[in-house]
Amino acid sequence: MKHLRLLALCALTTGLLYHCAPSKPLIYDTTYDYDIRADFKTMRHYAWLPFPVTAAITPLNVDRVKYFVDITLSSRGITESQSRADFLIDPMVDSMSQIDSTGGPAEYGLYREGTLSLNFLLPASRQVVWWGVTHARVNPGLSPQEKDDLIKDAVDDILKNFPPPQN
Repeated sequence: MKHLRLLALCALTTGLLYHCAPSKPLIYDTTYDYDIRADFKTMRHYAWLPFPVTAAITPLNVDRVKYFVDITLSSRGITESQSRADFLIDPMVDSMSQIDSTGGPAEYGLYREGTLSLNFLLPASRQVVWWGVTHARVNPGLSPQEKDDLIKDAVDDILKNFPPPQN
């Protein structure tokens, strides 16, 4: 009888963990593309374009995105310079409700999906020479540290292939 109770408790715990765990990782579906004719070796300085006024992002999260992009690019010898920009960073964000039905036909959950896109443009022509985008689950109630971690991971995922290899 004792073993039967233990087995039932283990089964219940496993079931709860399975159904409460997110079916997708927090960050998923990251992609990038670039102009193979662009000379990324000469792109050593950048300037930020403003986030769109209608962007679904808080001022603190704007600061987080800029901070982690700045740190990542700086570690590669690429620095921010409004006066000598070789490229512009045009950020875009979006947020929408999604339905997760991976638990089966009778089970679904609603969650927010955030999208962060970084477009790198030539200053004179505003031609896109590189872009990266990622999607992430945006859970309400994240602590400031969890927001830092999520945005850092999203930026790292987007920029892991920048600058691209030169032919």
